[in-house]
This record gives sequence, C-alpha cells and structure tokens, in this order.
Amino acid sequence: MIRWIVTILIFFTSSMAYSEEVKSNCPRKIASISESVIADTGARILKEVYKALGCDIIVEALPGRRALAAFNNASSDGELYRLRIAESKYKRTFVRSDTPIFTVNHSLWRHPNQDLSSQLPVGYVRGVLWQENYMDGRRGKIFNSVEDAFRAFDNGEVGAFLSSDFSVVSHLNKNGFQIMPKRFQKIKTAFLYHYLGGEFAPFMKRFSKYILLHSSFSEMEVLLGDDFVN
Repeated sequence: MIRWIVTILIFFTSSMAYSEEVKSNCPRKIASISESVIADTGARILKEVYKALGCDIIVEALPGRRALAAFNNASSDGELYRLRIAESKYKRTFVRSDTPIFTVNHSLWRHPNQDLSSQLPVGYVRGVLWQENYMDGRRGKIFNSVEDAFRAFDNGEVGAFLSSDFSVVSHLNKNGFQIMPKRFQKIKTAFLYHYLGGEFAPFMKRFSKYILLHSSFSEMEVLLGDDFVN
C-alpha cells in the first residue's frame, strides 16, 4: 500500500514539475499587425495552438512598424507572422517556424471601371513590407489598415488597393463592398512564418511539429471563384 502511494506521489510530482517546466519555457506576448482581418483570425488560431501546447499568451495588436520594433526591443517575444523578407529588419536572435504557418496570395485589386481605376491612386498599408516594396515609385495613398483602404475604395478615394485575397474575401463575407473589386494582378504567393526570440527555440520545435500534424491554420487559405478574377 505504501509503495503504491509513493508511486502515485512520484507520478504527480513529476507531472507537476514537467508542467512547470513547460510553462517556464512559454512565450508570453506576441505582436500582430493591428486592424487586420488576417491578423485577427490568425491570432485566434495561434492562441488555440499555444493553449494546446500548455501556454497562455497575449497577442498584442500594433501597427506594422511598431510590431517589428516591439520584437526588436524584446517588449514582445515574437511576431504572429511575417514574410522572410522581414528577417533583415530583425535586430535580435530569432527562430522561425519550420514551415510556413499558412500561405496567402497577395494581389492588386481594382475598380471594375478601368478608366476610373487608372485615374486614382492605389491604396496600401503603412508598415506592410510587401506593399511598401510594390508601391516604390508608384502613385499611392497610405492607410493604417487594410480596412481603411477598403472604405476608401468604396468612397472613391482610391481606384485600386493592395491586399491579401483572404482579407478581401473575409471583408466581403462580413461587411460587403459597395463596389465589387476585381483582382487585376496576383503579385505573389506569400509564405508566412511564425517568429520568436532565439531563446524560445525548444518551444518553436514543438509548435512546428504541432501545426504540421494538425493543419491548424488551414482556414487561412482561400481559393477565389471566377467572380473575383478579372
């Protein structure tokens, strides 16, 4: 009887010690890009994955450049997602997920009236690197969020905008457009990775294995019907 009690105590003590060790290795705060449909959905899924791995996190929504700065100054432990081109902007040791957490198409969307779309500037979001790179040397209007760009499109302030296809479809399903945009050009297929500070390398290994086994972010990937494509 005593041996059985001792065995149970050892088991529970070991389990508690392992649980505490897991929690001590957990990231605490992750930065995401504010006012973004794709970031909001990604943050919800990320929290679910972290919880399954024994970690509770805070996802802090910040403008694109501030999210990058927060990671660099270590006020956040990682970024929800970034393209690999952002790695040159990191000033601290980092680890990325072994595979992209999800893949999206980045496109130029425009007004169905081609003459009107060519007369007005293109809307894009401050701090989103792929959009800033694309707009270099082009006539554009900067917004703080993709939702602001959508509203400006409906209001006739811009004749086109840059966005992920996921964000356009999500906005259409939730709010709708007064003017239905058409995808004029697919600019690139974007492979988005999760990033953490280098000290969280062991956790990132567990994270990468989990999302691969469970296809955790599969709802982030959408296919467009003919109605969207010009």
